[in-house]
Amino acid sequence: MFRFFAAAVLAVSFLPAIWSQSVNIQTITSTVTLSVPASAFNLATGIASVTSATAIHAALTSTKKSWNFTVHATTSTFSHTPVSGGPTTSKSVSALLIRKTGTSSFIPISTGDAVIASGASGSGIPVDFDLRFDTSLSDSPGQYSVTLVFTVVTP
Repeated sequence: MFRFFAAAVLAVSFLPAIWSQSVNIQTITSTVTLSVPASAFNLATGIASVTSATAIHAALTSTKKSWNFTVHATTSTFSHTPVSGGPTTSKSVSALLIRKTGTSSFIPISTGDAVIASGASGSGIPVDFDLRFDTSLSDSPGQYSVTLVFTVVTP
C-alpha cells in the first residue's frame, strides 16, 4: 500500500539560549513548513527528500568575541499527528538535516548539540540555514513536529 505525504510540518521553536555579554541573536525564524508532495517520491525506492533553502534565518551581533551556533532537538522523535484515521509514525529527528546555506554537507539533527555555524565578531552577521526532511512511503501522512534549541556560545 502506498502512502503519500500531503505535507510535513516542522514547528521549529526558538527557546532561550545561553547569552554572552557580547554575542546576541538579533533575529531567528520561528516556524518552518516543508511540503512533501507525492511527486517528490522515487517510486522505485520509496524515498523522498525535500530541501528548503534558507528555511531558518538568524542575524547575530558580536562586538568582541568569536562565536559558535549550535542546535539540538528536545526529543529523539518527532511528534506526529496523522491524517484522520491514519496510524501514528515514530520517526527519528535524524530525518531532519540542517546545513549552513552555501555549504555542501547536511548534519542530522539529534538531541546532542551540533555546531552548525561559527564566526568572528561583527554586527548583524546573517546566518542562514537550509533544512532537508527525509521520508519514505512507510511513513504515515500527517504533521511532524519537533522543537529545536539554538544556542550561541563563545569558545
